[in-house]
Amino acid sequence: MGGRVFQSFEKAWIRLKSEHGSISLFVLIMMIVLLPYTFWVGVHLPQKIQATYAIKQMAMNTADSIITRLDESALSDGRVRVDVEQGMEIADLMIRGTLNLDENYNPSGEGLLKERVPVWYATSLDGLDTVEDDGRVYYKLPEETGVYVYFLNEPERTFTVLTENGPIEIANTSVVVRANVPIETGGLASRTMITKTGVSEATLNESGG
Repeated sequence: MGGRVFQSFEKAWIRLKSEHGSISLFVLIMMIVLLPYTFWVGVHLPQKIQATYAIKQMAMNTADSIITRLDESALSDGRVRVDVEQGMEIADLMIRGTLNLDENYNPSGEGLLKERVPVWYATSLDGLDTVEDDGRVYYKLPEETGVYVYFLNEPERTFTVLTENGPIEIANTSVVVRANVPIETGGLASRTMITKTGVSEATLNESGG
């Protein structure tokens, strides 16, 4: 009788020990799988969201600020043109300030930027790749790392540029700011290219008083 009780107790103990080992192994596997994901969601995702918002605001605010720097002599003749020299100065200050770059457009070493982010200026869309669809020509903005600022003064025809949010038509004096900024948040897939575009247009208010 005592032998049977001991055997039953031994079997129950072995079964419990086996189940406990299986549970521990399962918990270990879940920790290995979920911990990096939890860390990414809790730390890296908020960093990416914050950086995306900052770069979006930089592109939009830079375009909005440049478009207010109008050429006074042209304006006195009833023409709307951006003062390119003043626009470049404003763009340089805003871009380097937002991205915390030095005078050579290198990152400070603090924050999410690890690569040089050059700034390019152009007064036309010449040289950009184009695509055609239903007889319309679309200009493709650059995808390489950098911030690209286009001063489009008094365009002779309507242009259509492709942005991350779809095509935008440009018929009047405009400024286009294309930002392709790589950030590194660490962890899995740490390098992410954030692409944002800001467009601002200037026209004369011809409504009579």
